[in-house]
Parts: sequence; C-alpha cells; structure tokens
Amino acid sequence: MAISQIVNSNGITGFVFEGLFGGGWEDDIFTIIARHIQPEKIERKLNKAGWHSSDREIVFVKNSCEYIVHFDEMDQVCIFSNDTQCHINVLESLAIKIDTEIQQLHKGRK
Repeated sequence: MAISQIVNSNGITGFVFEGLFGGGWEDDIFTIIARHIQPEKIERKLNKAGWHSSDREIVFVKNSCEYIVHFDEMDQVCIFSNDTQCHINVLESLAIKIDTEIQQLHKGRK
C-alpha cells in the first residue's frame, strides 16, 4: 500500500490510502491511531448510512490540531485536516505512520 497527496472538492489537501478500500478497516485504523499516534481526543462520526455503504469519519486531535480519517461512500479512505494551523508535513507523517501500521496488519493476516 502507499499514500498519495490529493486535493478534495473543498480545496483541502490530504492523503489517500491507495489499495485500502472499505469500512472493514475502520476498527483497525481507529486502534492504530489510539495506540501509535496517541491523540488527545479521538471519536467516530457517521455522516450518512446507506444500504451498501456509508460516509463516516474518525476525528482525532494531536498537538492541538484536528485530523480526519474519512471513509467515503465509494469506500476510499483518506486523511486530511480542516485546521489551517496544521502543517502538511505533519499530516503526511501521520498518513505514513497509519499506512505502515496497516501494512504490518495486512502481512500478519496473510
């Protein structure tokens, strides 16, 4: 797996987790964030539920910056921040940390 920088429809820069699709990863990513990033605050949000998919987020705060891991209706997973004080390099390092831990989980499940 890998990450790629993206700009969403609101003009916000983030990173998409390539090769990672679906809500089945939500619990794993929540655990990775809680254990390895150790945020000051973490919560789940369900924005929209549908029969085959949903739009949901994991929202967490680290060093006074709010970050969002977004699982969209097309099952794409990305991380971004609406907080203009959060530096893109910090966001990228968080994305890399999550991606690295996901790869370790994936290898362990094969």
